[in-house]
Amino acid sequence: MRSISAKVSILYIFLTILNISVFTLLIFENQFELITQIKKLESKEDALTVYSQLNNYLEDMSVTSGNYQELIVELADSMSRFHDKVMIFSDDRKYQYSTTSDFALSEDMLGQAQLAFSNKSFTGQVIHSHMDENSRSNHFFIPFSLGEMDNLIFYFQIDFSDIDDQIQVLYRMVFIITIMVASFHIGFGLILHRLLIRPIQILSEKSNEISKGNLSARVNLKRKDEFGSLSEAFNSMAKSVQDTIIQLDKANKIMKLELKMAGQVQKSIYPRIRDTKRFKLAIHHRPLIEVSGDYHDIIPLGHDAYGCLIADVSGHGVAAALITMLIKDSFIKVARAHSDSREVMQYINKELGNLITEYDRYFTAFYLVVDDKKNVTFTNAGHHKAYLTRLGASQIWALDSGGVIVGMSPDMGEAFESKRIQAKSGDKLILITDGIIEGLNSKQELYGHERLLKAIKKYNKLDCERMLLKVMEDYNTFIDPKLRRDDETMIILQVK
Repeated sequence: MRSISAKVSILYIFLTILNISVFTLLIFENQFELITQIKKLESKEDALTVYSQLNNYLEDMSVTSGNYQELIVELADSMSRFHDKVMIFSDDRKYQYSTTSDFALSEDMLGQAQLAFSNKSFTGQVIHSHMDENSRSNHFFIPFSLGEMDNLIFYFQIDFSDIDDQIQVLYRMVFIITIMVASFHIGFGLILHRLLIRPIQILSEKSNEISKGNLSARVNLKRKDEFGSLSEAFNSMAKSVQDTIIQLDKANKIMKLELKMAGQVQKSIYPRIRDTKRFKLAIHHRPLIEVSGDYHDIIPLGHDAYGCLIADVSGHGVAAALITMLIKDSFIKVARAHSDSREVMQYINKELGNLITEYDRYFTAFYLVVDDKKNVTFTNAGHHKAYLTRLGASQIWALDSGGVIVGMSPDMGEAFESKRIQAKSGDKLILITDGIIEGLNSKQELYGHERLLKAIKKYNKLDCERMLLKVMEDYNTFIDPKLRRDDETMIILQVK
């Protein structure tokens, strides 16, 4: 993109060339026409002088019979004092005399002579002139009478050969004027650049410096016009921006520190990974930032039964992390009091529904209970399905039940359902949050359920820890880390 300086320069150069061209053309045309007209006027004045002297000589001559040729020679020689190239001839060519040998009577001259006679007869014009543009000369024809001869023409020509010298002088004058006009435009352009363009360039340069991180950039225009006021306003704004960014940077450092501390506090609420009498356990949890909106917990319920909860709070950041703490507190209170997963989710929905709805939040959850007889009871609250795999079986079972997201309405407890399946030794229960399913690669393609199930089936023969590592390795190979947009959690429980 061209700068404003380049655009103005191109426009100014165009206008300068146009101005000089028009100015030069007008001067040349006017001066050339003026020189030509002056030459024509001078030649006509000379012709009038010749005409006057011709009449004087004619009055003094005495004509006798038979001496016309002598009188013509005498008259031509006498008039040659006023012009060096003179010819006298009759329209019938009977009489003809020239003072120089290079003058020859032509048909064109006879034609012009006839015009001269006609003009004198009808308009009274005593001198007829004919301009020859090629030879740059003016030809004059003066009809006169000598005794009984009234068909004589006095002819002479005036050359404009010196007009070339005057035109050369005109060329030099036009060249000098062009140089002067061009110098004026260059000087004016430099002044215009200094007064208008350069301040704009300086403001643009300093703005770019600030945008690139040089917050100390300032404009130094010591002027008392609008640019001076704009410079002061720019510097004031730049200082305000610098002060604000410094404050924001300090606040951001404090916020990052506090967020890091919040993340460390949140980590303490997650269960430590340990095997139980009922199952082996493997957990992958990777927050998008320091704190997470994903929550998971494993809690012993007595009589060798265990409850497992996975939840995903809408949004990210501190607000979502605080809600995970509320979920933990509510889950611990109710899980040990109720063996039915449906009752647990009803209680959590009622207790937290009003609170999180007030802040325009909600969460999904999947809760299951594994008892001492390997019975698995589960309830889905708007969450992704869980999966069950079995050694030697090609099928993967999806675990799902009726339920709504927590926070939609605290009075929708009846929407929750619980279902039960019988697990076997070696079975694996797999729970996930949508951060796994919605992982994106560089082509904006989702990892999705299909790829996840393919990886689960491929590595199902491995124990839960190695299986988790391999599945996450498949996931990390597929996604583009720069496109991560959610917390990721996966839990694998392997029944003993």
